[in-house]
Amino acid sequence: MEGGTIDTEFLGGLLEYLSERIGSTLRDHGKQAHTIGVRVRYVDHYSAHQTVRLARATNDERELLVASKELFAKLFTRRVAIRHIGVSVTNLDADRRQNELFDTDANRRWYLNREVDRVRGRYGWNAVFYGKGLELREHYATKENGRCCQLHACPR
Repeated sequence: MEGGTIDTEFLGGLLEYLSERIGSTLRDHGKQAHTIGVRVRYVDHYSAHQTVRLARATNDERELLVASKELFAKLFTRRVAIRHIGVSVTNLDADRRQNELFDTDANRRWYLNREVDRVRGRYGWNAVFYGKGLELREHYATKENGRCCQLHACPR
């Protein structure tokens, strides 16, 4: 992010976008992640990185988002503008998910993710956005494949 930002709403939107991209990519490749990591780089070139092992392997962007926000909260301890934020996953396994007998929310998320992936596969990534993703469109241009590219104007 050119110039950096301390706007936590904007940074939360970036975390949501990155979690969506990772979840979608994992599902495309039939994988699940056991570990998630977040890297933060400040404008003064100080960098911090932390990873956490997830309770269970997942490719659901909501679960990835919750974990990445927890890590970000631990890392964003300085009141210095952030110029880079990254999310990564490691320790990948094949996706062997079965429908949960008692967890209907997990089943709903699985079906929702499958349908969102199907719509995006047919009409492009930009066909469906979650709430924060729409806010990012004001600041970033998106290519047809939904990848963010050049920054138009960095907030604050």
